[in-house]
Amino acid sequence: MELSNNIRKNLKTILLTMFLSVILAMSGCTTVQSDSNANNTVVNNTGVDSSTILLSDDLNNSLTINYPCKSVVSTYGMVPPIIYSLDAQDTIKAGKGIQGSDEFLKILNPNFDNMAQVNTENVEEIKKTNPDVVFAPYWNEKSGIYTQLTSLDVPVFFVDIETVPNYYKLLSNMGKMFNKSEKADYLITYYKEKVQFVKDTVEGTDKPKVLVLAHSAKKNSFWTPGGDFWGNEMVEIAGGESVSKELETGKMPVNVEQIANWNPDKIIVITYSRDFTSIDAKNQLMNDEGWKEINAVKNGEVYGMPNDGDSWDVLSPKFTLGLIWTAKVLHPEAMNISIKEEAIQQYIDVYNMTPEQISKVNIVGDEVD
Repeated sequence: MELSNNIRKNLKTILLTMFLSVILAMSGCTTVQSDSNANNTVVNNTGVDSSTILLSDDLNNSLTINYPCKSVVSTYGMVPPIIYSLDAQDTIKAGKGIQGSDEFLKILNPNFDNMAQVNTENVEEIKKTNPDVVFAPYWNEKSGIYTQLTSLDVPVFFVDIETVPNYYKLLSNMGKMFNKSEKADYLITYYKEKVQFVKDTVEGTDKPKVLVLAHSAKKNSFWTPGGDFWGNEMVEIAGGESVSKELETGKMPVNVEQIANWNPDKIIVITYSRDFTSIDAKNQLMNDEGWKEINAVKNGEVYGMPNDGDSWDVLSPKFTLGLIWTAKVLHPEAMNISIKEEAIQQYIDVYNMTPEQISKVNIVGDEVD
């Protein structure tokens, strides 16, 4: 009986040891890190060269992307400046910024012109860069080039950054895929603090009627943000009443007759070209007889949005500069700060720019000094 008990004890010890060995071996094969904010899971496979990350793009398409992402093609000009703000510019294999923004990006990256010249409308050329992901504007989801890329197992991440929550979401997703979550979290907190600063500063002030007017270079005409577009929210946060907020969401064409009916107190003029600046567009309408009876024109309350290579009105790394500038235009007594000094500080805080780099930035627009 004593021998039988010893045998039983030994068998239990052996079985327990074998069980623990199996568990440890299994845990060594796969490590899973779950993000608490979404259904995103990073899976690292020991012994495998490439891990993957599961993300949802801005159209809620589920994507599996190599992690950390090391090769990017962008067919959307809004995306490269955001990648630069995350210190992940080395991942960009092809794709440039929107009109003029390359001028700013060249200051950040002396090797910018050495980037491969890839036709981002050509599937075969994109495929040759072996991208981990292709960034594309959300409105092109059904375009043939992207369905072809998807069929070739190239992940296409569709981007919609017309609202602030979407911009924060994109920063968070990029932070995950580039292994730059710390910088992404820093930027999101930084921007939220700037937005709150503006809200606190203009609280209790009167709300002038404001029109945001963007010049379309291709059509030599103007459009205004409708509905939920950032331009309207920018004006509201800055202490104004956007006259176009009741329009359908989108870039809505507008003519002088409609503007005369709104009769705004202030007009903010925007362009996205360094060849035809917001000051040029402002002067054009100020000298147009058809505009002379509109209050903003009559009272000299028309302002050109600053552009330093990027127009400050868009949801990009400089959107809080545009917000603070707008608040100063609407409420100069309350927002009593130097826009130039604020810009320099944000260049340092967001991009970690050096004094030499900052000295090369050319800001064109009103009320910058």
